[in-house]
Amino acid sequence: MNGDANLHALTGAYALDALEPAERAAFEAHLVTCAECAEEVAGLRETAARLAGAARLAPPAALRERVLAQVALTPQVAPAAGVPAEPAAVPGGPAVASGPAGATAATGWSPAAAPVGLAAGDDASAGIGAPARTGGRRVPARRPTWWGWAAAAAAVVLVVGGVLGGSLAVRQHRADQALAAAQAHMMVIATAPDAVSHQVALGTSHVVMSHAMSAAALVGEDVPMPGESGMTYQLWMVHADGSTAPGPTFVPDRGRVLAFVEGDLAAVTALTVTEEPAGGSSAPTGPLVASVAL
Repeated sequence: MNGDANLHALTGAYALDALEPAERAAFEAHLVTCAECAEEVAGLRETAARLAGAARLAPPAALRERVLAQVALTPQVAPAAGVPAEPAAVPGGPAVASGPAGATAATGWSPAAAPVGLAAGDDASAGIGAPARTGGRRVPARRPTWWGWAAAAAAVVLVVGGVLGGSLAVRQHRADQALAAAQAHMMVIATAPDAVSHQVALGTSHVVMSHAMSAAALVGEDVPMPGESGMTYQLWMVHADGSTAPGPTFVPDRGRVLAFVEGDLAAVTALTVTEEPAGGSSAPTGPLVASVAL
């Protein structure tokens, strides 16, 4: 690539219309000569467009604390001389997502594997699209500042459904917070310096993963419902020795899905999806519907 190296860090903010006028002008001039940045912006804009169709989401437990902890550890673009760095923050607060049989909900920024599911159901839902990267191609790092999270949350049209309890205004507020938090979680993974994306043969789906963030996300659309009534999809982590660890369960909502797995992924060689009874299983019992090598 060419040009000022700092400009390469602005692709995410540009795609979300979160740049100041001077920054935007400089980046657009750079964009004309940088094919890699242009490709990345196109992929991020596709992701933002898919966010516009996202349904309500139940984010992982303790998400706000996890994001703030990671922001504190993540190098930011250096501010101008004499200008203090902006404080980091994320919209919304934590909420607990239900997990499958044999799975443990994530708490804090722990290295222990802790799968978290976001899917259609009582407190679950479907999700967002993935960056347009295939075949394990690395996604360059982008700056994850507080206005980036806010722009991601503001870029979507919220679709609120289901029963969360309380008045309509309370349900709207909870759904808004949950969706914004889940978007922030996805951004943490997708903007990691080592983030990669793999295509998955399940509708139009991708797995986006980062060893640095100890997390991976399955995101997709046009995903068919499980073949049998009362069945659900379940995500599995496959280790080098062939053993499996249960991940979250999920059911498409208007064809869209989003499921997270979190923890030390160094020994995970593949992610697979099977059909399982409602509530999930401790070991795979149903037919294999998708698999992706990591």
